[in-house]
Amino acid sequence: EAVMETHRRMLDIQIPLDVDETYGYTPTADLPEAEYNEAIKSGTVIVDFWATWCGPCKMQGALIDQKIVPDHPEIEVLKVNVDEEPGLAAKFGIMSIPTLILYKDGKFIEQLVGLTKPDEILARFA
Repeated sequence: EAVMETHRRMLDIQIPLDVDETYGYTPTADLPEAEYNEAIKSGTVIVDFWATWCGPCKMQGALIDQKIVPDHPEIEVLKVNVDEEPGLAAKFGIMSIPTLILYKDGKFIEQLVGLTKPDEILARFA
C-alpha cells in the first residue's frame, strides 16, 4: 500500500490503494485485431496494450484518462487487451506491458514500454 500511495502522489492521479481495483480506470471496448489498421490510419492515436491483471497498466490508463484525454480531444486512445488479442500483441512484439504505440495519420511514431508520464507521451507527438 505504501508503494501505491507513493505512485499516486508522484503521478498526481486518482487511484485507489487496493491493487485489485481498477485505479479508477474502466476501459471502453478493446480494439479487435480486425479493426486495428482502420482505427490507426488517420489522426493522432495512442494504442495502449494492457491486461486486467496488470497494475502498472491500470495506472497508465488512469494517467491517460485523467491527464491527456480531457485536454487533448484530438488524440484518440485505443485499448488492446493482450489476453484477448494475443495475435495482435505478438504482431507488434509486445513482451512487456503497459506498452503504448503512437501513430500520426497512420504513420508509426514510437513504441513506449512501461509506465510513461503524460508529458513524455505528448512530447512524442510534437
